[in-house]
Amino acid sequence: QPPEEESLPPLPGIDTQFGLSITANHVGIYRRALIAFYDSKLNFEGEFRTAMVEGDQELITRQAHSLKGTAATLGIKGVQAAAERLEMACREGEGDIEKLLSVVLEQLQQVLHSLQALKTTQP
Repeated sequence: QPPEEESLPPLPGIDTQFGLSITANHVGIYRRALIAFYDSKLNFEGEFRTAMVEGDQELITRQAHSLKGTAATLGIKGVQAAAERLEMACREGEGDIEKLLSVVLEQLQQVLHSLQALKTTQP
């Protein structure tokens, strides 16, 4: 088995120094966590919109909360901030959820694009 790569490529939208601090600078663990985020959030928009159409306020709030928390842990601060605003609007049942969702998706797309490149170059 090849030795573990000691660094990450630049990942726009991700504070990798913060994320690595969470894993005690274990690049492999952080890389796997980022790829798991990519795999689990790739269809965030579809899942969120399905819950919206079904009128499941609790589920869309939970989805926004989960996205916010995971992004915060991994140093994905733009997604974290946008998801936090979306979560509050969902929880309170007010605000332009569609507009807030579009901000989340814009932030998320940048990160998913970065992580797609990381996934294809994983050791």
